[in-house]
Amino acid sequence: SLGNKLNIVQGSVTITQNEDMDVTTLTAVMSKLRTVTLGVTYTSTSSATTQVPLANLISAGGLTISQAGDISLPKLTTVNGNLSISGQDGLTDDFTKTVSLPLLTSVTKAVAPAATMTFASISKATTFSMPSMVEFDGDISISIADTGSTVDISKFKNDTDLSTGLAETSA
Repeated sequence: SLGNKLNIVQGSVTITQNEDMDVTTLTAVMSKLRTVTLGVTYTSTSSATTQVPLANLISAGGLTISQAGDISLPKLTTVNGNLSISGQDGLTDDFTKTVSLPLLTSVTKAVAPAATMTFASISKATTFSMPSMVEFDGDISISIADTGSTVDISKFKNDTDLSTGLAETSA
């Protein structure tokens, strides 16, 4: 048994979950992950699988999630690379209705080009929450079609002078 030795993974983690996997065992393993120094990639095949059981993930060297159903990363604070979340907005009933990143404050990349944040296939989401993110120096793409949706990026500020494309500075 690995016990709590999975708390910090000095490498990457890739999980592709299908309906044949033991959900209890997978959830137990994934809930132990706290820090992954390289990338985390999680893919599920339908909302009948576990809903991103990364409930305790605090930081990752990059994060890619592709799943049907709701997406919640309640403890994630830092991504040191690209962040890509793809939900489901196709013709099935497995729509992604909620994307929740309540503690995320930092998405950065040490080397050029700058990190990106992409939230795709969530056009039917009714709630998008990233209330702790204050600033981001790369490209952000969030596509939600429902005009009745709630988008919470309440602490986000844009310090870019739109006429020059450069960050404003305090004098």
